[in-house]
Amino acid sequence: MVNFRNIENLYFLGIGGIGMSALARYYAGGKYKVYGYDSTRTQLTQELEQEGAQVVYHEEAGLSLLQSLGKTNTLVVFTPAVAKTNIVFSYAEANQFPILKRAQLLGEITKNHFTLAVAGTHGKTTTTSILAHILKVAEVRLTAFLGGITENYHTNYLSDGNEAVVVEADEFDRSFMHLSPSIAGITSLDADHLDIYKNKASLEVSYRAFISKIEQPENCFKIEGLAIPGQPVGFSATCAYQILQYTVREGKYVFDFKTPNGVLRELEFALPGRHNLLNAALAMAMALHFGVAPKHMAPALRSFKGIKRRFSIHCPKTPRVNRGLCASSSRN
Repeated sequence: MVNFRNIENLYFLGIGGIGMSALARYYAGGKYKVYGYDSTRTQLTQELEQEGAQVVYHEEAGLSLLQSLGKTNTLVVFTPAVAKTNIVFSYAEANQFPILKRAQLLGEITKNHFTLAVAGTHGKTTTTSILAHILKVAEVRLTAFLGGITENYHTNYLSDGNEAVVVEADEFDRSFMHLSPSIAGITSLDADHLDIYKNKASLEVSYRAFISKIEQPENCFKIEGLAIPGQPVGFSATCAYQILQYTVREGKYVFDFKTPNGVLRELEFALPGRHNLLNAALAMAMALHFGVAPKHMAPALRSFKGIKRRFSIHCPKTPRVNRGLCASSSRN
């Protein structure tokens, strides 16, 4: 493992990625100098530049930038999406720079903080963002690494303290095995990333290994019906955290939610789809188990606006528009 006492610079290869940019912002706000390469200038990379990171956009420029840094005090961070033929990566490897995957570096952060991690083949970003929003509303000082841009905060990275760290636990390339979760939630377990796992049974084995990293079994939650350990959350009477009943009023879900300590009444949630209602229930279960007071659930869910490009509403600002004709963009 890298000796961080010697590290002064962090070089992010693919710094504009949704996960990498959040991690780069975490370190840009500290004692390290942050550098990076990406093929395209985006709003995320421009924000990083404004926060003090030095970012370049051509492989040759990326190579020159890395060559200007000392290999004994520079950590190179990459993701599996970076081609091994990338000349910057090849140079770092050939010249024995300290190198870590993004997931390994994120894992180092979770080792030192109370971490709430959301895993699942679908629904991670939405559930993680709902969870982070609940904690923000409850005034928990947190750091959150999100897999999308939240409509509430217009960012994929939240940072106002370290009472809790909120992360997405990505099963791709078994990345989540580098994390140290204190509380975890599992949203779904569909056959995915079969280039890595070959079959669903192998995927389930990996999820069970991830769950085994949680020191206290009662700290794991799952959407009901998943064939893995965890406290079930859902619609069934066997769930300790249960959606008792729900209806739709003025385009919003209105529902009651049973917890081990009572029933929360008349909660409102605007994201469409039963799957998103389950995502919200899972986030609430994790937040309540963490210690957030029940009184914060209603205002948090009511004020959650969603993730950009996931059921975003695009509607001209005119009173004559029929909202039924407004465009909706959705991404799962």
